[in-house]
Amino acid sequence: KTPLFGTHVRNGTPDAPTTLRIAVDPSVSSDKALNDGLERAITTWNATLETAGRNIELSTVPGDGPTVHIAVDDPTVRSTLGIKKPVDPKHAAEATATDDTGGDVNTAVVLLKNPGLSPQEPWAQVNPDLIEHVMLHELGHVLGLDDHTDSNTDSIMWGKEGTLRGYHPITVSCGDIRALQSL
Repeated sequence: KTPLFGTHVRNGTPDAPTTLRIAVDPSVSSDKALNDGLERAITTWNATLETAGRNIELSTVPGDGPTVHIAVDDPTVRSTLGIKKPVDPKHAAEATATDDTGGDVNTAVVLLKNPGLSPQEPWAQVNPDLIEHVMLHELGHVLGLDDHTDSNTDSIMWGKEGTLRGYHPITVSCGDIRALQSL
């Protein structure tokens, strides 16, 4: 399938992997539940990318290379990052490429719905596995993977709306690894 926003992070080489820089907004880093979920998602994707034979690593250390900004949706954050519309109310988060050249992501943004999944359910009260799932899923889009709605509901990229309420822990599947290998 075509990636969500028609782009992906360029694969590096074993000696010079592409480092995808994760710029974490204070709205995420100051929230323990969100920050922990993001850290677990980064660890999972790094192991998965290695398994898939991709020479890409995710890092929160500042530096050169493609960057993904992760923040809680807020009008000020959207304005600063050049995003025009808020997260769709049916989604927990959304990923957007804000700068791409020749099909390669240079800058992307992941916005998390504010607050949490509903005004009555802030992120701190959400299952930590669900937060990790949301982070894994949205970073999967940045890496170039698209939603799919086939019968493999254990795939991190299974993107059928409304699945978060009936949530069960999901990990990166063989299908997700194959999709990464095909990029």
